[in-house]
Amino acid sequence: MSASNKITSIKPNSILIPGETDWELWELRGRPEKRQTVSTFDQLKKIPSAIALPVAHIQTFPLWIGTSEQTLIPEMLLLQLEKRGLTKLSDLHSEYPPYLTVNREPTRTLLVPSLLTNQLPDRYKNSAFRYFDSSHRLFPFTPQSITLWKELNRWCFAFVRDSQVVFTQSLSTSDLTPASIQTIANTWLQLESENALGNLLHLICWSAPSAEASLLLEKQLSLHPQIQTKPSPLLPKNHFSLTPSEMHLKQIAQKKKKRILLLSLLFLLGYGSTLGTSAWDFFKKQKEINQMEAEVAALRPTYQQVRKTSFDWEALQPALNQDRYPLELLMQSVSLLPKENARLTLFSQNKNTLILQGEAKSAEVALKFTTDLKNHPPFKSFKWETPPPKLLPNQTAQFRIEATYSYASSPE
Repeated sequence: MSASNKITSIKPNSILIPGETDWELWELRGRPEKRQTVSTFDQLKKIPSAIALPVAHIQTFPLWIGTSEQTLIPEMLLLQLEKRGLTKLSDLHSEYPPYLTVNREPTRTLLVPSLLTNQLPDRYKNSAFRYFDSSHRLFPFTPQSITLWKELNRWCFAFVRDSQVVFTQSLSTSDLTPASIQTIANTWLQLESENALGNLLHLICWSAPSAEASLLLEKQLSLHPQIQTKPSPLLPKNHFSLTPSEMHLKQIAQKKKKRILLLSLLFLLGYGSTLGTSAWDFFKKQKEINQMEAEVAALRPTYQQVRKTSFDWEALQPALNQDRYPLELLMQSVSLLPKENARLTLFSQNKNTLILQGEAKSAEVALKFTTDLKNHPPFKSFKWETPPPKLLPNQTAQFRIEATYSYASSPE
């Protein structure tokens, strides 16, 4: 396995890591040791220079690239992400997103990129943070496993091929519900269809699920849950560059300010020498400052586009958000249909719009299905339009239901 687009020079002595319920401050010098547990950053005496971002803010997924030529991989990865609309939706300051090479075949390569959501909360944009990475990259995983754990009261899961994580996701619940376990099972099917996994052998739980959830996990996944203590964190040899673009721009400005102060000091120190030499140095340094300002100005429009990507990110949610995953919504819809008295003839999802069309034995059956659909928990986030069923010549009732995701936003 190999990685790309990584920074090796930063070696922090301590790091903030999302724990099961609160944030944990770990000392990394020598043997890792947990020093403090806090619910907010304000409770820290001193904010460390490194933070491991929760899985909820990182998209890690497998992607096959149609080449095994190492020099072509970065550009082809970028093309694939652009084709999927992901390059405009990630908050990264580097030319290429960070990725790991997991498997290489004669004609293709399996990559695992990591993208930082552009909806990162402001609390993570503290100027004290200089080192940003994903929390899952700080822990060793059992090879060929599904691993579950809790971060800040939300369950997370990861699929591991060999010893490399190829997919992570944060669930929206603090309990492992039947719906969330079904999401894990559906993700397994999707990754298997993409040939991104080998033969999974283990189901590892770093946080203990309830007895009921354990039984359902074993039934749904055909793997016996193994409760293990979460390992101590360890910095990866090379960390991904997941610095938010806003923070990166601030760091550039800070470096520029320091250089200006240094140049001013050098100018004053040299003022006692010949005036001509000092003047020449001043204009030379001023030229360098102007060049640096031009570089920062050239970067600024790129980062100003970040706010405009929120609407695009919303359009991508059906592919990334388990609450709007097309296969999940279809399965939930079918589960509410009467076994013999109704059927779906159309299921369509486009951005924030969901359309269901079908036939029922009678108008009463169609209206009951519509009512059950509105009241079903996975569909609580939709606004529904349900015109009366249309009675067909064969006495069956044709129904059409349209729903709009109620949290959809519009571009400014």
